Amino acid sequence: MFEAFEFYVWQKDIALGLQKTFMTALALITMSLPVFAQEVPAEPPVPAKRPADLAETAREEKAEAKVQQEDAASLQTEDDVAFQQCISSLKALGAEFRSLETINDAGVCGIDKPIEVSVALEGVDLEPDATMRCETALLLARWARGYVDPSAKVAMGTDVRLTEIRQASAYVCRNRNNRSGGKISEHARGNAIDIRSLTFSNGQSVDMVPRKKASNITGAFQRTISASACLYFTTVLSPGSDATHQDHMHLDVIKRGGGYRYCR
Repeated sequence: MFEAFEFYVWQKDIALGLQKTFMTALALITMSLPVFAQEVPAEPPVPAKRPADLAETAREEKAEAKVQQEDAASLQTEDDVAFQQCISSLKALGAEFRSLETINDAGVCGIDKPIEVSVALEGVDLEPDATMRCETALLLARWARGYVDPSAKVAMGTDVRLTEIRQASAYVCRNRNNRSGGKISEHARGNAIDIRSLTFSNGQSVDMVPRKKASNITGAFQRTISASACLYFTTVLSPGSDATHQDHMHLDVIKRGGGYRYCR
């Protein structure tokens, strides 16, 4: 019995010894943690740029500056032959206009060969008179003759014809959406015109307001002419397409890569 008691005491001593050893090791680990945490920075330092990295950054900055410079150089030279062909086509449609002197607004906005249009095509007044490039005026006339007038005959009667296009903005030197910064507007290049309303021989006027979900004939007419405008213009922003186009239809002839068109 004495031997059993002695064995029990021996086991207890071993257990106590192991417990003390574990607690001591745990305390040492805990004490070392703050030191370890201090040795590892919260954010690893960013290595200094090598000469090759600096050269790449300089190239990127130069390319960005070139893009901004090209965007600012809005005065695009018109090809004389193409311009005369455009003028001839516009006259053949019965448009009335006069040529203006080159517009160069501080080297930021302008038109090389501007025209001021008073009659968009035969029998269709443009109110008020609008300054733009010949290409813009020609596409406006072709669209009005090819789709706006025929669509009106279907929607309003075969004897109805388009008599007036009321514009809200043509050439004006400003940024896109009248913002203080950003890219130059196509209006500042003579490439754009905003349509406020259309008037017809029966006295009816169609204001350009959001009609995406309108279930009447006026809604169908407006959606038809909006869709057809994309056959002529490279940008069409219908009324309601965004916050800045609620009371007019924006049309422009900007050139994009691959013949891409943006129509909404």
